[in-house]
Amino acid sequence: MFGLSSGAAISLYSALHLPAIRKVALYEPPLSINSILDGFVPRYEREINEGKLVSAFITIIKGLRLSPIMNAMPRFILLPLFNFAMRSEGNAVKDEVPLKELIPTFHYDNLLVREAEGMMENLANVSAKSLVMGGSKSPGYFKKIIKKLSAVLPRVQTVEFPGLDHSGPDNGGKPAVVAEALRGFFKEVNQIG
Repeated sequence: MFGLSSGAAISLYSALHLPAIRKVALYEPPLSINSILDGFVPRYEREINEGKLVSAFITIIKGLRLSPIMNAMPRFILLPLFNFAMRSEGNAVKDEVPLKELIPTFHYDNLLVREAEGMMENLANVSAKSLVMGGSKSPGYFKKIIKKLSAVLPRVQTVEFPGLDHSGPDNGGKPAVVAEALRGFFKEVNQIG
């Protein structure tokens, strides 16, 4: 089983509760350690409730600190840029979900992180072999999460991909690099241990 971001948290939860899962690979699960990301969520929720999708998106970007360039730019510059980008999405590829539909779903990602807060102390009970991955350019809180997971999970190996960030496995990142690590990890799936 492989999961990226929120999918990694779901995969980890599944491995904890389903012993039939023998291997689980995780790319930067957004688990909360000491409520690292609490500060921006109330603002995001308020902006969503007010129908300010672009403002909510900027709040997510700045709150998660996924892009140093975006973090450095003031909101008043980002707002017209993202407004234009969202209006231009009418020409998006058929299989792509428009940003205006994705932004409100962060609410559920946040709920998932909250529900998983107590999971960390139980992870020593995961029987599956675990591969925990991250990118060298990802925010520091992901590195802390990976370090904590590597200390808690009993059968774990970790990989840090030089030059990749949180979107490393995505098409906009370098999915072939991550896929190679996944192939190596899962190739012995039928062997015990």
